[in-house]
Amino acid sequence: MSSVSSPIADAIASYVRKPKGVPLPETELKKVLKAKLTKKEYKIFFLRIDGYSDEEICQALRIDTARYTHLSETIRKKLNKESVKQLLYAKDND
Repeated sequence: MSSVSSPIADAIASYVRKPKGVPLPETELKKVLKAKLTKKEYKIFFLRIDGYSDEEICQALRIDTARYTHLSETIRKKLNKESVKQLLYAKDND
């Protein structure tokens, strides 16, 4: 399986410590993220990919910075769970 970089895979890599192989295709990554993150966490994740600043995300979602910080940390924690990592990455069969 070849390693193809995508904006979603790159964003996940910025959150995940010790990735577990090669990222899945974008369509599969979106499905996993949608299943594992809340609607607001999912929106934050993709607004970051789209280049929105922290302030712009807070305004777009009508949340304060404390809530934004909490949701961002929750995203990081969820993506670093071993069970979620296994869903995000294909086994590297080298």
